[in-house]
Amino acid sequence: MVSPVIKLMFEKVQSYISTQYKWRSNLDDDLKKLETILTEILLVVGTAERRRTLDCTQQALLHQLKDAVYDAEDILDEFDYMLLKENAEKRNLRSLGSSSISIAKRLVGHDEFRSKLRKMLKSLSRVKECAEMLVRVIGPENCSSHMLPEGPLQWRITSSFSLGEFVVGRQKERDELVNRLLEQADIPKSRTEGAISVSPEVITIVGTGGIGKTTLAQIIYNDKRIEDNYDMRAWICVSHVFDKVRITKEILTSIDKTIDLTNFNFSMLQEELKNKVKMKKFLLVLDDVWYDEKVGGPINADRWRELFAPLWHGFKGVKILVTTRMVIVANTLDCTTPFPLSGLESEDSWELFRRCAFNSGDPKEHLEMKSIGERIVQRLNGSALAIKAVGGHLSSNFNDQEWNRYYLFLNKGLSNEKDIMTILRLSYECLPE
Repeated sequence: MVSPVIKLMFEKVQSYISTQYKWRSNLDDDLKKLETILTEILLVVGTAERRRTLDCTQQALLHQLKDAVYDAEDILDEFDYMLLKENAEKRNLRSLGSSSISIAKRLVGHDEFRSKLRKMLKSLSRVKECAEMLVRVIGPENCSSHMLPEGPLQWRITSSFSLGEFVVGRQKERDELVNRLLEQADIPKSRTEGAISVSPEVITIVGTGGIGKTTLAQIIYNDKRIEDNYDMRAWICVSHVFDKVRITKEILTSIDKTIDLTNFNFSMLQEELKNKVKMKKFLLVLDDVWYDEKVGGPINADRWRELFAPLWHGFKGVKILVTTRMVIVANTLDCTTPFPLSGLESEDSWELFRRCAFNSGDPKEHLEMKSIGERIVQRLNGSALAIKAVGGHLSSNFNDQEWNRYYLFLNKGLSNEKDIMTILRLSYECLPE
């Protein structure tokens, strides 16, 4: 277990930046950065260590993360020694008088440590980014509750805006889902008089981590046909924590930027939402929805029915687009026809890889690398996240030898093309020092 080590390091850094040490150097800012990075890495490591099972690829990535943490611990131990030595020298100076040579040595020691500290920060930042990708794929369902924040994990929060220059493919899926969202529900005339309540229609995009569910939802959300057809839209990132108050507040502030919800309880929030959706055509996107296994099916279903209750009053029609990795979520939300999302088509996979790996370059000018890249893409099974990870790595190692080495490494280590964890691990292991 590496979590206790990180906690001790965190406490040590906090003591360094407390009033106990009056720095004459610029170490304070760097130590505060280290404090922040250690906090974020602690969440990641806690997530991995508390999983019921870890496959060999996940264990390998966790091992790499631990090595980086232990390297950071060694540097902090060195800093401890430097402080002890400095305090001893200060006592000697008080008895022998000030020495410019001793003072110069201390300043040089600080400069050397600062250089090592900044190198360590750079290394830990790179590790943290890769670790965040690990959690994004593993999912937070096995995190210990005391390790997780009350809201969505910061690196999992999404918005309705997509990186347009990196969106390729999905036209067929987009058009099919847009057409479903534009279909008019059969609403009896008496519905407008409040005599009949009809639940909102739920459409669920289901697919593995990294396959592109969020990107597809963003494309749909910003489609002009959707913008023109709906009176109101709202995008909510749900993530691992179901918080009915937070979700309802975010829906309300999405459709009314000026609303003041101070001192509103849940009942008041629901009443306000009911009034907002009356006589409005409303699209709600719920991204990254999870199933809480700790409470079981009935309670999960009741939670969502309670949350959706005000939306029954949207007389012009309310539709809800959900993204999730779990088919059981679609069943819980009474979605009878979930939309399974598979990998990108081969042409789209290559286009995404080309943009990530070659940037603005022309693959035809690098025929050997183009050939290797095409073989690599075939092994990635259309996973947008894997293609971006591999393409980004190869872009910074732009030569035939490295690309061929990576392909052989991938070909040897990847027994299942759908195993995105192995792909991410291989990219991680090939990161430059």
